[in-house]
Amino acid sequence: MGIEVPSALIRRALGDEGFGVFQQDRGVSENYTLTAVQAEAILKMTLGQLVNLEQEKLAGEYHKLLEEITEYLRILSDDKIILGIIRDDLIELRRKHADPRRTEISGEELGTVDLADLITEETMVVTISHQGYIKRTAASTYRAQHRGGKGLKGAKAEEEDPIEQMFAASTHDYLLFFTNRGKVYWQKVYDLPQLGRDSRGRAIVNLLNFAEGEKVAECLAVRDFSQADHFLMMATRRGW
Repeated sequence: MGIEVPSALIRRALGDEGFGVFQQDRGVSENYTLTAVQAEAILKMTLGQLVNLEQEKLAGEYHKLLEEITEYLRILSDDKIILGIIRDDLIELRRKHADPRRTEISGEELGTVDLADLITEETMVVTISHQGYIKRTAASTYRAQHRGGKGLKGAKAEEEDPIEQMFAASTHDYLLFFTNRGKVYWQKVYDLPQLGRDSRGRAIVNLLNFAEGEKVAECLAVRDFSQADHFLMMATRRGW
């Protein structure tokens, strides 16, 4: 960057037109030096690129850039030219994608939308660990194997936090969480965190409003509470 180059040499390399643009950017001077950007560009070039530099090729690229800059400046200098380009682009878009409207615009209010209607029904494998970590994994991640297969890793089982419950349920099912405090909480399966087979899951206390020391004693999946002749039976440790 400290090496000075005579302006005459730069004029001969860039040509009169290119040198005029160069002076507009750098100002009029008898000598010029490389800018930080130019020096950085040279440092990034490999030795082979530096050896194979062709003056005519570089001059051609430079003049092409000057033509593009001149055209861009012409466009930016006149709002009518800009609007004309936008109009031409819109006409071209209409030509390529001129399909009739397939939807109907209506002023009718949509009303209440049930989130379950937007969730695809899918079979999930729900796991709950001993320390109260829960997750759901798509059943499609498990695949049937032929006889003698090595099997797939179904869950990450740790000695201090083994899997206590594992069952299949639909994304639209309700999960009833019965706790050691005699309470029951509910949660939709699609609201559970969906994680991979090897993941531990997320703490249930972060999903449900548990009290201090409260934990899940049993979890059941229910699809429809209004089914006839369906009951839930409970028994205490002392036989009640």
